[in-house]
Amino acid sequence: MIRSRRHLSLPFVLALCALIAIPALAGDAPVSSPQDVLTYHGNNLRTGWFSAESQLKVSNVHANSFGLLKTVVLDGRVDAEPLYVSQQTILNKGVHNVVYIATENNSIYAFDADNGAILWRKIFGRPVPYQYKSFDDNVFPVMGILSTPVIDRNLGNLYFVSDTFDGRVDSFHLHAISLSTGKNVLKPVTIKVSARLADGSIWKFNPQFHLQRPGLLQANGAIYVAFGSNGDINPDQSRGTIARYDASSLLPLGSDVTDTLDATQSTYLLSSIWQSGYAPAADATGGIYFSTGNSDPGAPSYSQSFNRTDSIVHL
Repeated sequence: MIRSRRHLSLPFVLALCALIAIPALAGDAPVSSPQDVLTYHGNNLRTGWFSAESQLKVSNVHANSFGLLKTVVLDGRVDAEPLYVSQQTILNKGVHNVVYIATENNSIYAFDADNGAILWRKIFGRPVPYQYKSFDDNVFPVMGILSTPVIDRNLGNLYFVSDTFDGRVDSFHLHAISLSTGKNVLKPVTIKVSARLADGSIWKFNPQFHLQRPGLLQANGAIYVAFGSNGDINPDQSRGTIARYDASSLLPLGSDVTDTLDATQSTYLLSSIWQSGYAPAADATGGIYFSTGNSDPGAPSYSQSFNRTDSIVHL
């Protein structure tokens, strides 16, 4: 479950820290390099472990070499993990080490990681006021890009999900934008999911009652997008959901829900996918792993056939 405090609302201040200077790489930008951070916690196992790191040592991480470089004011709160691409070409601005930041105002920023200069900034629609999301103030005061994006250096794309509001309803959109320009390289896809429930009825995904909190996963040539609920507020509407899209075209490739019960009358039956922002994981064979929440401690509601509450799920 995500937690937030109201005093963390706009504006959000980003602090870029100096690690140890990384030498510039000659020639064209590499497909990937050891210092790149292209996905949540650095790899699809979500370990956060950078085994190739060799420059940070007790002898050189001290006040003279490690500290604040620059403070930059953004347009909104940041819940997504910043991502880093070394030696990236930016249109008409040359080659830079770049930090990519997503905000709850539906903005993506590209910063020069060495001096904090904004290389480009793009806005992807009006964010959703928390009042519309059943007054769920876990994300306050607006909900925009909540999850950590994922980067494909081979394609030069950054993928993310925005939550946008047209004044009446909200909708989730999966984007693929250029690392160089921030512009859409593919037409954004509106996320629409449905599932057949145990009684034969069809449940349709309603964005109003969902949060796209888990980071994105790229695996098996696809982008995986997982959803949880607005807290535990609307158990009759919310279900844990994971959807898959082709990384090169954004065509939908299928989806699944964690709960197919025909009546969800208790908050313990949501089976939401939150993971505190952790992205689903993938192993070397392409297996997908994630966790769900919400099981009744008094009368466990897990069912292998219908409802995978409080579980570790392997696809």
